[in-house]
Amino acid sequence: MLNEIEVDNAAVPIANNNGIGELSVPYEIKLKSDVRPVVEPARKIPISIVEGVKKELDMMESQKIIRKVTEPTEWCSSLVTVKKPEGLRLCLDPRNLNKAIVREWYQLPTFEELASKMAGAKVFSILDGNKGFYQIKLAEQITFNAGSFGRYCYQRVPFGLCSAPEVFHQMFKEIFSRLLGVEVYIDDIIVYGDTVEQHKQHSRLKNVLERAKSANVRFNKKKCRFGLSEDFELSKPDLDTLPNGVRNNKDDVLNADLTSNLQKNMPRDDSSLNAQKELVNQYCSELDRKVVSKSGRTIKKPKYLSDYITDF
Repeated sequence: MLNEIEVDNAAVPIANNNGIGELSVPYEIKLKSDVRPVVEPARKIPISIVEGVKKELDMMESQKIIRKVTEPTEWCSSLVTVKKPEGLRLCLDPRNLNKAIVREWYQLPTFEELASKMAGAKVFSILDGNKGFYQIKLAEQITFNAGSFGRYCYQRVPFGLCSAPEVFHQMFKEIFSRLLGVEVYIDDIIVYGDTVEQHKQHSRLKNVLERAKSANVRFNKKKCRFGLSEDFELSKPDLDTLPNGVRNNKDDVLNADLTSNLQKNMPRDDSSLNAQKELVNQYCSELDRKVVSKSGRTIKKPKYLSDYITDF
């Protein structure tokens, strides 16, 4: 952290009293016409967390992230609880719904692309969008079953929706990408500059904060980092807290799979050698490793970002 970077707390549009931002354009989910709706049964909530689940439901309802429903609905997903250091996170388990969604397929930037664009920069700040996807309103309801607590529907984009990362990234990109010295990765805003003076509040960082206020974007001050030096990490701690152990030992599995493929298909000519190089690159893109830019600066890749809270 560079001591020269001082940020006025009043200048940062943070979420007060657990409030969240609200982007101006709601997300309209498009479903395939040939897919039959699915109603999933409620999952049993362990007695040890029943009180915590009810508290979280009430909080989400008070923030208008969800609302109670009693009317019939064609779709109904089950609820997934994720334990986090600060408490419980309630997520949607939309496996059937995800199969029916027509994706926008917005292209997310690779870490190589980000590193290339920021090559030569010396000072960085990373702003984290508070509550992530909840800053986007839904044009229609997504219903889930909370067991004895009844049914609710989301009024904001829920965690678990397969299209959520790309849609959120695209909306943030439209808000911030035209600003000089700014890159967007899903809900992270990276502000960079060649000098501390260029980066301080009278320049690039100030422009981002002003744009965020005008667009009603809110940041999580605890996760924002200002005045970082050349090496920094884009961290996504939520990825390690998903249920059912989906990502346990994924690096080991990928490494074993890669080794098996290489042993079975030893290169015998230039063509097969190039094929093996491509295979290695594909596997490496999935592993938790550092991406090095031409300048030698490193951006540490988050664990399993390609799976960013999409499928359980």
